[in-house]
Amino acid sequence: MQLAPHHHPTEQYVERLRTVLARQYPGVTFYALPVDVVTQILNFGLSAPIDIQIVGPHIYANRALAETMLNQVRDVPGAVDARIQQPFNYPDLTVDVDRTRAATRQVKHLYEAQAATYKTTVLAAFNEVEDRLSDLRILEQESAAERLAVADAQHSLDLSNQRYKGGVTSYLEVLTVENTLLQNQRTLTDLETRRYAASVGLVRALGGGWDVSQLPK
Repeated sequence: MQLAPHHHPTEQYVERLRTVLARQYPGVTFYALPVDVVTQILNFGLSAPIDIQIVGPHIYANRALAETMLNQVRDVPGAVDARIQQPFNYPDLTVDVDRTRAATRQVKHLYEAQAATYKTTVLAAFNEVEDRLSDLRILEQESAAERLAVADAQHSLDLSNQRYKGGVTSYLEVLTVENTLLQNQRTLTDLETRRYAASVGLVRALGGGWDVSQLPK
């Protein structure tokens, strides 16, 4: 609470609040804490200048003694905001758990989670198999087309060699056609490598194993 400038002494407002709040909210504990730094230091960080602590092995006996001492402190002239810092009447919540039903629901939820995981795994496997089959189909079509290109380039190279031997053309034509043949052969080799890799991926997607130790020596 921040008071306006030129206010009356703070203690007057505190006394009035004590009276009004106690009358309007019976049974509720209100207290004013020191706000100045000097008082807080003198209180060693405690919420009141006088702090009485009761320690014992029996919590209910400790509580009864604390309430007795609280009533005695309230009779001391000048004592205000006397209270027990640790409330004892917190609301209780009792939960009665049906262990059999809870265990059954736990098993059910576990089964549903495992079923969902299995379904996700199966769908992922189907998708991977479909992808690998699609890759193999496309690579096979590309490889077939590239094999025709290699055959055409080889035929062109043979013709160029014959033309060169007959003196019809220069050797530059032979080198050019041979370079085209080499490029087509490299492309075909790359496609075949990718097709083999896709075949391995298909085997793994279908649940088969693939390990280097299984390769023939």
